[in-house]
Amino acid sequence: MNRPSSPDEGDRRDGGTAEGLLAAVRRRLPPEVDVVGLARGPRVAGGLLAGAVALSGCAASPDDVRAQAAASEAHVLEVSRSVLGELAHLGTFKEPTTGAWSGCDDLGGKVLYHVTGRLDPGPDVTGPLADRVVATLDPTGLRLRPVGPGDDPVTLEAVRDDVNVQVTGYTSRAPVLFDISGPCLDVGDLDRELLGEQARTLTVP
Repeated sequence: MNRPSSPDEGDRRDGGTAEGLLAAVRRRLPPEVDVVGLARGPRVAGGLLAGAVALSGCAASPDDVRAQAAASEAHVLEVSRSVLGELAHLGTFKEPTTGAWSGCDDLGGKVLYHVTGRLDPGPDVTGPLADRVVATLDPTGLRLRPVGPGDDPVTLEAVRDDVNVQVTGYTSRAPVLFDISGPCLDVGDLDRELLGEQARTLTVP
């Protein structure tokens, strides 16, 4: 938590005093660092000893953020391969299935990893493909439920291990589109780095 300077610290004219020195130092320190003063004592020059200390709640290091992002990406890919592997017998993934980072906050600084693609029905599949997808995944514990009104297209979703699985199916068109996404991560200034990564093509078993 940042320590805001008191309103009068910048206006004091007692720059030579201990309190004035503290105010001056605080203005030069980054917001996540504060200055603490120890009680006056006979062996302390000027009657004060000051030290800079990092405040609690500081942001994670870039390496920690990258590690968290890599773990989230790997988890989304693992769930995606598991779910799409269950659906492979229903048809083919004619278009590339890709994984990429996307922003998840209008102000930036937050991203999520998601996998998108399209499943086209095989020759033996009859009826709406979305219904077959629901019936196939239900026994695995992934129970897709409609999101909002509408039946063409219909969007269904479910959550597995903090990963949101969403499919969109049509009664007037054959394919089913899917979007499998992880949680929204607070990555700060590293959002551009992650968003700049090249999309990854998945091989569905």
